[in-house]
Amino acid sequence: MAKKEYRNAARSKAKIRSAFSALLEQGKDPEKITVSELVKEAGVNRGTFYNHYRSIEEVSEDVESALREELAALFSRIGDGTHSKESILRSLTLYFAKKEGRFSSLCRYSPHRGFWLIRRDLADALSKRREQIGLPPMDPLRASFLVDGIVGLYVEYFSGLLPHASLSSLEKAALLAWEEFERAPAPAVV
Repeated sequence: MAKKEYRNAARSKAKIRSAFSALLEQGKDPEKITVSELVKEAGVNRGTFYNHYRSIEEVSEDVESALREELAALFSRIGDGTHSKESILRSLTLYFAKKEGRFSSLCRYSPHRGFWLIRRDLADALSKRREQIGLPPMDPLRASFLVDGIVGLYVEYFSGLLPHASLSSLEKAALLAWEEFERAPAPAVV
């Protein structure tokens, strides 16, 4: 019997998270989403909501955590040493295309959180597997600059600051920046 209750609880939480994501993708400001509209969208009652969450912020954190887990899995795969910089950027682009609405909402309403959500895991994946994916040796400051630049492009796009760009054009720009970065000599340390 306990197993069935667990499945029902997992299903209810998934409905609530999915409804929250759907509201974000509709352009709803996360700070203005109410429990009433969330439970209506999810097809659950208020009691079910409060059995699993204390607030809308907690749902938001749960959705963000799920995105981070997905990104970590993606970065684990693309940083396994078998991918080129082109395939790493292609994988990012394909992933972001599937989740464009969620990332747009996250970055529109909290660009700083969106930036750090993506940046930390990408930086970790690239630094842990730098040699396998062909990144030249570089000091942490240069590596951070490269990752910040690439992630910054995506965050600006999702924030609506690059209205004429597409994910495909970002991928090309990131690849050009990465290649230029590799060709540039390391700055002299003073």
